[in-house]
Amino acid sequence: MITSEKNDNLESLMKKIKSGKDLNEKFKIYSLFYVTQPHYVKVINMSLQIWEPKLWKMVKKAYYPNLLQRILNKLS
Repeated sequence: MITSEKNDNLESLMKKIKSGKDLNEKFKIYSLFYVTQPHYVKVINMSLQIWEPKLWKMVKKAYYPNLLQRILNKLS
């Protein structure tokens, strides 16, 4: 079980995210920290772009959609 603690730092957060068994589990862990550790989100995003590009694509689509994706989401 992964938990968010007050004394977590960037290194511990990235270890927890990377500890997921598959892409969906990593995304769920990221979502936990997106809500509980918002002050680390920008740095985590930069790290994901470099070290976990597939996960970054999922995160980008879910949390940072572009204009076309927003339109498609509203139409569906």
